[in-house]
Amino acid sequence: MAWGKGLVQQKEQEDKLKNLKELAAQPFARYKADLAQDFDIKNQSRWGDPMAGLVSVFFLSFKNSKQKKLNN
Repeated sequence: MAWGKGLVQQKEQEDKLKNLKELAAQPFARYKADLAQDFDIKNQSRWGDPMAGLVSVFFLSFKNSKQKKLNN
């Protein structure tokens, strides 16, 4: 019966249930910034986001220029 559903789909469902249980254990109202939640939100891909590519290019160039200044 385990092979009827697909092993990858079962793994995804187990991971989803694990994440839901972790969310259920957290308090409902969040007043302070939650680092895990912040990380998840920042790493979500958004379809049709025109700034997504530009922001990554900007931060890479900013990081490189900052490293050059530190090295000099």
